[in-house]
Amino acid sequence: MDGRLQRTGSEFFTQNGLLLLLYVALGLPFLLLSHAYEAGSVTFHRWSLLFYVMIRVAQRVLSACRIPPLIQGILIFALAPLGRGHYLSPPEGWPRSAIMLFQEFEFEDNYVLLRDAGNYFIGFYIGTAASQSAIKNYLGRSSQTAMVAGAAWIVIRVLREYTGVGHAVLTNLKWYPIELLLQFSSAAAGMLCIGEGNFVLRWVGKSLVGVFFIHVYIQEPINDFMILCAPAGTAVQALVAMVLVCSYAVTVGAAMQYGVNMAVRSVTAWK
Repeated sequence: MDGRLQRTGSEFFTQNGLLLLLYVALGLPFLLLSHAYEAGSVTFHRWSLLFYVMIRVAQRVLSACRIPPLIQGILIFALAPLGRGHYLSPPEGWPRSAIMLFQEFEFEDNYVLLRDAGNYFIGFYIGTAASQSAIKNYLGRSSQTAMVAGAAWIVIRVLREYTGVGHAVLTNLKWYPIELLLQFSSAAAGMLCIGEGNFVLRWVGKSLVGVFFIHVYIQEPINDFMILCAPAGTAVQALVAMVLVCSYAVTVGAAMQYGVNMAVRSVTAWK
């Protein structure tokens, strides 16, 4: 699903068609469960799939207009403040099946969506403009650099959270450049800290799409385990949570990932 691989029209429509199919499949619990709140709580995360398709379509259109990738990102960032106070929510009175299509967007300000789209456009530009050797050198940092980057990431996230910059932008645009600077710095420090990852991250990451799909149907009772482990302290709770997530990913998620891989191969072979 790498956006850089959509070189032909056929690849573009196939990849986005698969994303939309997955988006609808993840929304089925919203139709099957009787209570909207219960359904929304398990299908919320799928919004990023439809949003990603929107981004790629916009990118395709802007590229067809011969607008350079870097300018595309700057343009989206410039438009983001216009989305403040507006939402992609369905009109009242729509049938439940129609609400399922845009159910999650009613909770997110369009400013946030456009800002995140700008992040993708700039990230896409960096990913295509930078050489493979430069990317490898950046991710193949030393352990000492990783620790410093990790500490920097924590500081940046704490500053953003406790200064309220993210929310201040919604009422005062003077904070917008600072918000973008903090976001870029946070992303750069986070990637530098993680680098190419370790064995556990790569092992769990192989099943990421499978976990994303199946978690709306088969959920882990993590909250119940957190309550159960509360007397043992926060450290034990964190350890139990990580073990549960990793175990889920390498078992249930891996099985679903296998099914997704087989489906993608079948579609590719059919083409």
